[in-house]
Amino acid sequence: MLSVLFFIIIFSAMLGSFANVCIYRIPLEKSIVMPFSFCPLCKNTIKFYDNIPLVSFFLLKGRCRFCKGKISYVYPLVELIMAVGGGWLYLIYGLSISFFIGLIFLWILTVISVIDYYHQIIPDELSFLLIGLGLIFSFFNPFLEGFLDIFFNGKHSILWARLSSSFLGFLLGGGVLYLIAVMGEIIFKREVMGGGDVKLIAGLGAFLGIEKIFDVLFLACLGGTVIGGMLRITGRNKKWQPIPFGPFLCASAIFFLDNKLNIWYF
Repeated sequence: MLSVLFFIIIFSAMLGSFANVCIYRIPLEKSIVMPFSFCPLCKNTIKFYDNIPLVSFFLLKGRCRFCKGKISYVYPLVELIMAVGGGWLYLIYGLSISFFIGLIFLWILTVISVIDYYHQIIPDELSFLLIGLGLIFSFFNPFLEGFLDIFFNGKHSILWARLSSSFLGFLLGGGVLYLIAVMGEIIFKREVMGGGDVKLIAGLGAFLGIEKIFDVLFLACLGGTVIGGMLRITGRNKKWQPIPFGPFLCASAIFFLDNKLNIWYF
């Protein structure tokens, strides 16, 4: 088990390295495949031995081998998040369909969170990927098991219960957030939530289903209110200065990847 866990952590860290490529290139509308990894400062191609997840950053002391420019701490942080997240999912689910679906979900949400934090945008291609995979995976996605099962009897009908949960999560999750955005704009006479957040919550609903999507939304709003209030009190955030909501939605969704967790039990 320990050997498998070690392999999972290494593999997840490698996914984190690829996530860094996507985080840097997608907002710039560059290919995520070619060219190979390069230093964003001097544009030199990074050698394979300088591109080992987590390890290379510390061996290079956080600086490019060629230009000695500083390497952002975001790179090892993303790799660490994926490594820890992959290990956590394996310890919960083992090598099961839940593990692989959860790992894909974690990877997409990590990329979205960092892009939204730095650029305050959620690329449509990532949101649509989330929606598409959520609906496609719905027939065999165990994260969708919930109260809708009681309306379906028999082993075969459980598939339709999952699809229904996924579709309703997509429809109502996105719909509720869209309604909040419209009402907020009417009340405050300004945009309070971007269209990217609406598409993101629709994708989260497709992955997690109707039962969990409102828990995700509640927890994200609570987290956003607390953090936003703290930033406002400390003077680090001015009145009406926008705070990216995507990271809160993603963090809340990742929390519910453990099917045993439910905020209403606390």
